[in-house]
Amino acid sequence: MMIIFSQPVLAQDITLQLQNVTVKEAIEALHKTKNYSVVIRSSEVNMSNKVSVNARNATINTILDQIFVGQNVSYTINGHSIIISKKAGTAQQKPGDRKSVV
Repeated sequence: MMIIFSQPVLAQDITLQLQNVTVKEAIEALHKTKNYSVVIRSSEVNMSNKVSVNARNATINTILDQIFVGQNVSYTINGHSIIISKKAGTAQQKPGDRKSVV
């Protein structure tokens, strides 16, 4: 399942104050505040995780760090779009397991 918001704008300083909201609600608030285009792979991101965002004149990176605190995700800001996904290469390797690239 994908959640997509559109209407891109230029990156700006953002003031966002949210207390004990879900990640989904925080992303929706970010979209309403600055109209960022956000794509989230919800199967890889805990959208119901409760977070608080306290940012005044902050960058988008600071806001995203607060929204996704404690989650194993990365984000890419490409122009006016933000893509949220699970961090690559975080699977733990068991002793004796070998991975090879051909």
